[in-house]
Amino acid sequence: MVSLSRIVQSTNMKSQANYQILENTAEHIILQDMGPWDKYMTITNAAESVIASLSNIGSRRVFYYDSEDVLTELLVKDGKFAGFAPVKENHGNRKG
Repeated sequence: MVSLSRIVQSTNMKSQANYQILENTAEHIILQDMGPWDKYMTITNAAESVIASLSNIGSRRVFYYDSEDVLTELLVKDGKFAGFAPVKENHGNRKG
């Protein structure tokens, strides 16, 4: 499993999300919403641009921990954002 950690920021801060890539594997990508939300949009509110910023998604699933630390799936169709889905797998949320 490959794990990357990086911050992706925009120069026009309020128009982009500030997130970290926690995992980038052959099966999935997991992101963490970083904020601060007075300067950056959440992944939820910038989902289209977040998916557009990820290269070579292919058939991988994309998940993110939102500002409440709840894991949600970003649905992708033909390389574009297609909606949200709750995570029912054993990823859970990290708040215990």
